[in-house]
Amino acid sequence: MKWSDERRRGTGEIVVKRLALVSFFPREPNVIRGGVEGVTDCLTAGLRNLSNLEIHVIAPCGQLDKQVEYRDGVTIHWIRQSSLPGFIEYWTTFRRAAFRRLLEIHPDIVHFQGLAGWTLGYNGPYVLTIHGIPERDILFSGRAFRYARRQVISVVERLGRKRSSHTILISPYVKNELDKQLVAKCWDIENPVTPEVFQIVKAAEAGRVLYVGRINERKNILGLLRAFASVHARFAGATLRLAGDADDENYMRRCTAFIAERGLSDAVHLLGNISRRSLMTELGAATCLAL
Repeated sequence: MKWSDERRRGTGEIVVKRLALVSFFPREPNVIRGGVEGVTDCLTAGLRNLSNLEIHVIAPCGQLDKQVEYRDGVTIHWIRQSSLPGFIEYWTTFRRAAFRRLLEIHPDIVHFQGLAGWTLGYNGPYVLTIHGIPERDILFSGRAFRYARRQVISVVERLGRKRSSHTILISPYVKNELDKQLVAKCWDIENPVTPEVFQIVKAAEAGRVLYVGRINERKNILGLLRAFASVHARFAGATLRLAGDADDENYMRRCTAFIAERGLSDAVHLLGNISRRSLMTELGAATCLAL
Protein backbone atom coordinates (compact mmCIF):
# COMPACT_ATOMS: atom_id res chain seq x y z
CA MET A 1 0.00 0.00 0.00
CA LYS A 2 1.35 3.43 -0.87
CA TRP A 3 0.17 7.00 -0.58
CA SER A 4 0.58 8.66 -3.95
CA ASP A 5 -0.87 11.22 -6.31
CA GLU A 6 -0.79 8.71 -9.15
CA ARG A 7 -2.83 5.56 -9.56
CA ARG A 8 -0.75 2.49 -10.29
CA ARG A 9 -2.16 -0.56 -12.00
CA GLY A 10 -0.84 -4.09 -12.29
CA THR A 11 1.66 -3.70 -9.43
CA GLY A 12 -0.42 -5.18 -6.60
CA GLU A 13 -0.36 -1.84 -4.82
CA ILE A 14 -3.36 0.18 -3.72
CA VAL A 15 -2.84 3.85 -4.31
CA VAL A 16 -4.97 5.65 -1.76
CA LYS A 17 -6.46 9.03 -2.52
CA ARG A 18 -9.72 8.57 -0.62
CA LEU A 19 -9.76 6.79 2.74
CA ALA A 20 -12.74 5.84 4.92
CA LEU A 21 -12.54 4.80 8.55
CA VAL A 22 -15.46 2.96 10.15
CA SER A 23 -14.99 3.50 13.85
CA PHE A 24 -16.10 5.18 17.03
CA PHE A 25 -15.27 8.88 16.94
CA PRO A 26 -15.48 11.80 19.41
CA ARG A 27 -18.89 13.44 19.19
CA GLU A 28 -17.34 16.67 20.44
CA PRO A 29 -13.86 17.85 19.42
CA ASN A 30 -11.17 16.94 21.97
CA VAL A 31 -13.62 15.11 24.26
CA ILE A 32 -12.63 11.43 24.16
CA ARG A 33 -14.95 8.85 25.69
CA GLY A 34 -13.13 5.63 24.85
CA GLY A 35 -9.90 4.12 23.64
CA VAL A 36 -11.00 3.48 20.07
CA GLU A 37 -12.36 7.03 19.82
CA GLY A 38 -9.00 8.34 20.94
CA VAL A 39 -7.09 6.17 18.47
CA THR A 40 -9.25 7.20 15.52
CA ASP A 41 -9.05 10.87 16.47
CA CYS A 42 -5.27 10.66 16.74
CA LEU A 43 -4.96 8.68 13.51
CA THR A 44 -7.04 11.09 11.45
CA ALA A 45 -5.03 14.02 12.86
CA GLY A 46 -1.84 12.39 11.57
CA LEU A 47 -3.31 11.42 8.21
CA ARG A 48 -4.37 15.02 7.60
CA ASN A 49 -0.70 15.84 7.14
CA LEU A 50 -0.59 13.71 3.98
CA SER A 51 -1.14 15.74 0.84
CA ASN A 52 -4.06 15.03 -1.48
CA LEU A 53 -5.64 12.46 0.85
CA GLU A 54 -9.42 12.72 1.30
CA ILE A 55 -10.46 11.36 4.71
CA HIS A 56 -13.93 10.18 5.70
CA VAL A 57 -15.06 8.76 9.05
CA ILE A 58 -18.27 6.74 9.49
CA ALA A 59 -19.27 6.55 13.15
CA PRO A 60 -22.28 5.66 15.32
CA CYS A 61 -23.86 8.25 17.58
CA GLY A 62 -26.74 8.28 20.05
CA GLN A 63 -28.28 11.66 19.20
CA LEU A 64 -28.11 12.91 15.64
CA ASP A 65 -27.83 16.67 15.14
CA LYS A 66 -26.59 16.37 11.57
CA GLN A 67 -25.71 13.46 9.34
CA VAL A 68 -22.53 14.92 7.89
CA GLU A 69 -20.02 17.11 9.68
CA TYR A 70 -16.80 18.68 8.39
CA ARG A 71 -14.14 18.97 11.07
CA ASP A 72 -10.50 19.95 10.56
CA GLY A 73 -10.31 18.58 7.05
CA VAL A 74 -12.16 15.34 7.86
CA THR A 75 -15.68 14.49 6.67
CA ILE A 76 -17.62 12.70 9.43
CA HIS A 77 -20.70 10.67 8.53
CA TRP A 78 -22.80 10.11 11.65
CA ILE A 79 -25.16 7.14 11.81
CA ARG A 80 -27.80 7.22 14.50
CA GLN A 81 -27.96 4.10 16.58
CA SER A 82 -31.22 2.17 16.33
CA SER A 83 -33.44 0.86 19.11
CA LEU A 84 -32.00 -2.64 18.74
CA PRO A 85 -29.72 -3.98 21.51
CA GLY A 86 -26.11 -3.03 20.84
CA PHE A 87 -24.89 -6.61 20.41
CA ILE A 88 -27.34 -7.02 17.51
CA GLU A 89 -27.36 -3.48 16.13
CA TYR A 90 -23.66 -3.13 15.35
CA TRP A 91 -23.50 -5.95 12.78
CA THR A 92 -27.02 -5.43 11.35
CA THR A 93 -28.55 -1.96 11.04
CA PHE A 94 -25.35 0.02 11.65
CA ARG A 95 -23.30 -2.15 9.30
CA ARG A 96 -25.86 -1.84 6.49
CA ALA A 97 -26.10 1.93 6.96
CA ALA A 98 -22.30 2.19 6.94
CA PHE A 99 -22.11 0.20 3.71
CA ARG A 100 -24.59 2.58 2.08
CA ARG A 101 -22.34 5.49 3.01
CA LEU A 102 -19.32 3.64 1.67
CA LEU A 103 -21.08 3.18 -1.67
CA GLU A 104 -21.56 6.95 -1.80
CA ILE A 105 -17.99 7.74 -0.71
CA HIS A 106 -16.38 5.09 -2.94
CA PRO A 107 -13.09 4.94 -0.98
CA ASP A 108 -9.91 3.35 -2.26
CA ILE A 109 -9.60 1.51 1.05
CA VAL A 110 -11.55 1.22 4.31
CA HIS A 111 -10.05 0.96 7.79
CA PHE A 112 -12.42 -0.80 10.20
CA GLN A 113 -11.45 0.01 13.80
CA GLY A 114 -12.40 -2.24 16.67
CA LEU A 115 -15.26 -4.53 15.64
CA ALA A 116 -14.76 -7.32 13.12
CA GLY A 117 -18.54 -7.70 12.70
CA TRP A 118 -18.59 -4.39 10.84
CA THR A 119 -16.63 -5.97 7.97
CA LEU A 120 -19.07 -8.79 7.15
CA GLY A 121 -20.08 -8.67 3.50
CA TYR A 122 -17.80 -5.81 2.52
CA ASN A 123 -16.08 -6.71 -0.74
CA GLY A 124 -13.78 -3.73 -1.31
CA PRO A 125 -10.17 -3.38 -0.07
CA TYR A 126 -10.03 -2.96 3.69
CA VAL A 127 -7.91 -3.46 6.78
CA LEU A 128 -9.19 -4.37 10.25
CA THR A 129 -7.65 -3.24 13.54
CA ILE A 130 -8.53 -5.41 16.54
CA HIS A 131 -8.36 -3.49 19.80
CA GLY A 132 -9.80 -6.04 22.20
CA ILE A 133 -12.07 -9.03 22.61
CA PRO A 134 -15.73 -7.86 22.74
CA GLU A 135 -17.12 -11.29 23.61
CA ARG A 136 -15.12 -11.19 26.83
CA ASP A 137 -15.84 -7.55 27.54
CA ILE A 138 -19.60 -8.17 27.51
CA LEU A 139 -19.28 -10.44 30.56
CA PHE A 140 -18.32 -7.38 32.62
CA SER A 141 -21.20 -5.25 31.38
CA GLY A 142 -23.69 -6.20 34.10
CA ARG A 143 -26.42 -6.44 31.46
CA ALA A 144 -29.15 -9.07 31.39
CA PHE A 145 -28.54 -12.26 29.37
CA ARG A 146 -24.86 -11.37 29.00
CA TYR A 147 -23.88 -15.00 28.36
CA ALA A 148 -26.36 -15.20 25.47
CA ARG A 149 -25.03 -11.87 24.21
CA ARG A 150 -21.54 -13.28 24.44
CA GLN A 151 -22.45 -16.22 22.21
CA VAL A 152 -23.84 -13.95 19.49
CA ILE A 153 -20.88 -11.57 19.60
CA SER A 154 -18.42 -14.47 19.61
CA VAL A 155 -19.89 -15.96 16.40
CA VAL A 156 -20.04 -12.61 14.62
CA GLU A 157 -16.54 -11.50 15.61
CA ARG A 158 -15.01 -14.87 14.73
CA LEU A 159 -16.51 -14.70 11.25
CA GLY A 160 -15.18 -11.19 10.77
CA ARG A 161 -11.70 -12.02 12.02
CA LYS A 162 -11.35 -15.09 9.82
CA ARG A 163 -12.33 -13.29 6.63
CA SER A 164 -10.01 -10.32 7.13
CA SER A 165 -7.01 -10.58 4.81
CA HIS A 166 -5.07 -7.78 6.54
CA THR A 167 -5.41 -7.41 10.29
CA ILE A 168 -3.64 -4.95 12.57
CA LEU A 169 -2.95 -6.10 16.15
CA ILE A 170 -2.17 -3.49 18.78
CA SER A 171 -0.57 -5.82 21.34
CA PRO A 172 0.82 -9.37 21.80
CA TYR A 173 -2.17 -10.08 24.07
CA VAL A 174 -4.58 -9.84 21.15
CA LYS A 175 -2.39 -12.12 19.03
CA ASN A 176 -2.02 -14.73 21.79
CA GLU A 177 -5.73 -14.85 22.59
CA LEU A 178 -7.04 -14.90 19.02
CA ASP A 179 -4.24 -16.77 17.24
CA LYS A 180 -6.41 -19.48 15.65
CA GLN A 181 -8.91 -16.91 14.34
CA LEU A 182 -6.26 -14.88 12.52
CA VAL A 183 -5.73 -16.81 9.32
CA ALA A 184 -4.32 -14.14 6.99
CA LYS A 185 -1.66 -11.44 7.15
CA CYS A 186 -1.28 -9.75 10.52
CA TRP A 187 0.56 -6.54 11.26
CA ASP A 188 1.85 -5.63 14.72
CA ILE A 189 1.21 -1.90 15.03
CA GLU A 190 0.73 -0.24 18.40
CA ASN A 191 -1.82 2.52 18.87
CA PRO A 192 -0.80 5.98 17.66
CA VAL A 193 0.19 8.66 20.15
CA THR A 194 -0.67 12.32 19.73
CA PRO A 195 2.38 14.61 19.39
CA GLU A 196 1.06 16.64 22.34
CA VAL A 197 2.23 13.88 24.67
CA PHE A 198 5.86 14.51 23.72
CA GLN A 199 5.47 18.20 24.52
CA ILE A 200 4.28 17.71 28.09
CA VAL A 201 6.23 19.67 30.67
CA LYS A 202 6.89 17.33 33.57
CA ALA A 203 6.10 18.84 36.94
CA ALA A 204 5.33 15.70 38.90
CA GLU A 205 3.83 15.99 42.37
CA ALA A 206 5.12 13.42 44.83
CA GLY A 207 2.76 10.50 45.34
CA ARG A 208 0.28 11.55 42.65
CA VAL A 209 -1.13 8.57 40.72
CA LEU A 210 -3.25 9.00 37.59
CA TYR A 211 -5.69 6.58 35.93
CA VAL A 212 -7.20 7.46 32.55
CA GLY A 213 -10.03 5.32 31.19
CA ARG A 214 -13.53 4.09 31.78
CA ILE A 215 -14.79 3.50 35.30
CA ASN A 216 -16.22 -0.01 35.11
CA GLU A 217 -15.77 -3.56 36.33
CA ARG A 218 -13.81 -4.62 33.25
CA LYS A 219 -11.14 -2.03 34.09
CA ASN A 220 -11.12 -3.31 37.70
CA ILE A 221 -11.24 0.11 39.33
CA LEU A 222 -12.11 -1.47 42.69
CA GLY A 223 -8.87 -3.43 42.42
CA LEU A 224 -7.01 -0.18 41.81
CA LEU A 225 -8.74 1.45 44.79
CA ARG A 226 -7.79 -1.47 47.06
CA ALA A 227 -4.17 -1.23 45.92
CA PHE A 228 -4.18 2.52 46.48
CA ALA A 229 -5.66 2.08 49.97
CA SER A 230 -2.62 -0.03 50.86
CA VAL A 231 -0.29 2.60 49.45
CA HIS A 232 -2.09 5.41 51.24
CA ALA A 233 -1.82 3.55 54.55
CA ARG A 234 1.98 3.73 54.21
CA PHE A 235 2.25 7.10 52.45
CA ALA A 236 -0.43 9.47 53.73
CA GLY A 237 0.37 12.12 51.12
CA ALA A 238 -0.40 9.85 48.15
CA THR A 239 -3.31 10.82 45.90
CA LEU A 240 -5.20 8.97 43.16
CA ARG A 241 -6.89 10.82 40.31
CA LEU A 242 -9.38 8.96 38.11
CA ALA A 243 -10.11 10.57 34.74
CA GLY A 244 -12.98 8.98 32.84
CA ASP A 245 -16.73 8.40 32.62
CA ALA A 246 -18.58 5.75 34.61
CA ASP A 247 -20.30 3.12 32.44
CA ASP A 248 -22.29 1.51 35.25
CA GLU A 249 -23.96 3.53 38.02
CA ASN A 250 -24.11 0.53 40.35
CA TYR A 251 -20.40 -0.12 39.95
CA MET A 252 -19.67 3.58 40.47
CA ARG A 253 -21.63 3.48 43.72
CA ARG A 254 -19.54 0.52 44.88
CA CYS A 255 -16.40 2.52 44.13
CA THR A 256 -17.58 5.64 45.95
CA ALA A 257 -18.74 3.51 48.91
CA PHE A 258 -15.29 1.91 49.13
CA ILE A 259 -13.65 5.34 49.04
CA ALA A 260 -15.86 6.55 51.89
CA GLU A 261 -15.44 3.38 53.99
CA ARG A 262 -11.65 3.59 53.79
CA GLY A 263 -11.59 7.29 54.58
CA LEU A 264 -10.04 8.15 51.20
CA SER A 265 -12.37 10.98 50.17
CA ASP A 266 -9.60 13.57 50.42
CA ALA A 267 -7.07 11.38 48.59
CA VAL A 268 -9.12 10.00 45.66
CA HIS A 269 -10.36 12.49 43.08
CA LEU A 270 -13.03 11.52 40.53
CA LEU A 271 -12.41 13.91 37.65
CA GLY A 272 -14.99 12.58 35.19
CA ASN A 273 -14.33 12.92 31.47
CA ILE A 274 -11.81 15.72 30.95
CA SER A 275 -10.65 17.65 27.90
CA ARG A 276 -7.45 16.76 26.09
CA ARG A 277 -5.77 19.93 27.35
CA SER A 278 -6.64 18.99 30.93
CA LEU A 279 -5.38 15.47 30.31
CA MET A 280 -1.99 16.79 29.22
CA THR A 281 -1.81 18.80 32.45
CA GLU A 282 -2.74 15.75 34.51
CA LEU A 283 -0.09 13.62 32.79
CA GLY A 284 2.54 16.27 33.50
CA ALA A 285 1.66 16.43 37.19
CA ALA A 286 1.46 12.66 37.78
CA THR A 287 4.25 10.68 39.43
CA CYS A 288 3.04 7.53 37.73
CA LEU A 289 0.26 6.28 35.46
CA ALA A 290 -1.90 3.32 36.52
CA LEU A 291 -2.93 0.97 33.71
